[in-house]
Amino acid sequence: MKTKERIIQTALKQALLKGYRATSLNTIAAEVGVSKPALYHHFSSKTELFREVIEYFFSLMQQWSRQHNADITGFRDFLERQLARMHTSAEFIGDALDAEVAIPPFAVMELLLQAGKADAQIIDRMAAGYAVTRTNFTQFIAAEQQAGVIDPSVDAEALSMMLLALIEGLGLQARFDPSLNMEERGGAIAQQLWNWIAKEK
Repeated sequence: MKTKERIIQTALKQALLKGYRATSLNTIAAEVGVSKPALYHHFSSKTELFREVIEYFFSLMQQWSRQHNADITGFRDFLERQLARMHTSAEFIGDALDAEVAIPPFAVMELLLQAGKADAQIIDRMAAGYAVTRTNFTQFIAAEQQAGVIDPSVDAEALSMMLLALIEGLGLQARFDPSLNMEERGGAIAQQLWNWIAKEK
């Protein structure tokens, strides 16, 4: 692995485990095993580094999504996977970073918010990521409507926004209350949602 890639991975791991503010270029350089001037050869500042860190994070999430949905059989299956197995994304990221301990529950949210507060471009990147997700959901829903699976009276764009909010909100609740069994509850919620949107009730 190239030094620049190791710096990006290490920065993401440290930020998730220690927090964005506590992650410094000095500690990143020390863990990677390079001098600070060597790190500055690749990144002129923490801001520049974390723009690439956030891009790397989004690439990991895309990899997880492709793996998670590789053999998906339709929108109902998609709903169940999104709502019942969302917790596996944190495990995937931890494995990709070779993290020796579990990523703290709110680490990703804290990283995105703190890095975004420090750099408006990161907020823009987050907004763009949400927009792509909503578009993908909308296109999937519209295709299922064309195939006669989802009720054509359903507003595909509105449903995509609701679904994204549901995924984010359930994920937040599960992080506050680890006793929630999302494998079971997520599946039941997916069934309720399916009963509402399916063409054949």
